[in-house]
Amino acid sequence: MKKNILFIGYGDLGSRLATIGQDDLVITGISRSPEPTIVPDQYHTLDWFNNSAQKVDLLKNYDCLVITLTPTSFDEAGYKKGYEEGMRLISKLVRNISFKKSLLISSTRVYIDSEEPINELSNLNLEDFRAKSLLESEAIYSKGINSSQKTIFRLSGLYDPEMKDKIFYKQVDEFQSKLIPISTNLNRLSRDQAARIIMNFCINKTDLLLLNVSEPTVLAQERFQELFPEKNFDDFFRIDNLGKKLDISNLLKSKLYDG
Repeated sequence: MKKNILFIGYGDLGSRLATIGQDDLVITGISRSPEPTIVPDQYHTLDWFNNSAQKVDLLKNYDCLVITLTPTSFDEAGYKKGYEEGMRLISKLVRNISFKKSLLISSTRVYIDSEEPINELSNLNLEDFRAKSLLESEAIYSKGINSSQKTIFRLSGLYDPEMKDKIFYKQVDEFQSKLIPISTNLNRLSRDQAARIIMNFCINKTDLLLLNVSEPTVLAQERFQELFPEKNFDDFFRIDNLGKKLDISNLLKSKLYDG
C-alpha cells in the first residue's frame, strides 16, 4: 500500500521525491511558490507568512510529514523569518493533523568546524546567526508537531549530480590568476541521493531521531588531483578554512543511504 506523505516546502527535493516515489508514495505538496514543473498527487500554493489562515484540503492522518524551510533573505532577519517564524506557522497549520512519523530537513551548518570527525553529538555553533535559527527551528519542530516519531536530518551541501565538481572545472577552465578560496574538507550530497534517502525514510521503519546526512567527506586537494593529475592544486586554489569532517557512520548503519 502506498504511503500518504505531506511535504511542506515542496520544491526541488519534493519534485525529485515525487519522480522516484510514484510507485510507493502519494504526495501532497504545499509551497509558497507557484505550481512546480513536477506536480505531486496534490499541490497547494500557500504563503504561510501572509495567509496562514487559508484553508487547504488535507487529510487528518498521514504516514509521514516532510518539512523543508528556506531563508527569506540571507541576512539574520531572513533566517529568523524563514526558519523560526516559518516553523511556528507551519506547526499551527498542521496542529489538527496526526502523523505516524515526521522529518525536518536541517543542515550540518549547525556544527562548529573541528579537526575531529563531527557526529550528531558534536559541539553546536551558537555564535553564527544561521546556525542559531536552524537550531531554533529544530526546537520548535520537536515541540510543535503531532507525530509519533520526530526525526531531523542535518544535510550537508546539496548539489545537482551533473554539477558535482563544477568549482574545480570552472576554475581550471576560466583561470585568470585569482586563487579561489576553498575548505580543506568538502561535504556534499547529491540532490538525487537526498531524495532517495527521504523516500527510504518515508517507506521504511527507523527509530532514528537525529542524523547527519552526507556523502563521505573528501579532501579538496585530493579530489582536484583525481580530476587534474597533471596540474598543481596550489596554482588554482587557496585553503580558506578547515571545514567539517563529517562522521556519517549512523547514516550508513541506518541503511537509508543508497551509496
